[in-house]
Amino acid sequence: MLRPRPLADVLRQAATGGVSRVTLLKVDGSLLAYAGEANKDPEVHAALTSNIWGSYYLGDMPETEMGSLEQVVLHCESGKLVIIKVATVLVALMSDESVGFGMLKAKAEAIAGYLGEPLSKVDMMDD
Repeated sequence: MLRPRPLADVLRQAATGGVSRVTLLKVDGSLLAYAGEANKDPEVHAALTSNIWGSYYLGDMPETEMGSLEQVVLHCESGKLVIIKVATVLVALMSDESVGFGMLKAKAEAIAGYLGEPLSKVDMMDD
């Protein structure tokens, strides 16, 4: 069973230094946990993140590479976005322009490393 409060606490640790939103979501866009700006709609952010991930995952990749997508890094009009796969879910970090891609990616990988094992023990595919 996932406990939302401890998950949000872990995500909150990465939502510093220009990182405005950290979201844990299912691949279908269902929000699991969120940390960041209170005036933003986390459900919409999760749905958009899922759509972006799906676009790259199901894009022009050869059939043999379909399962190999591990992360997406984007430079957007309003900042930067990193989406990283953790077990069967996604973690997304959104930042302003001041945060370098290296720092954003390092924060995403730290969360993935910390949550990878616990999340791999939870089956969230059919929830």
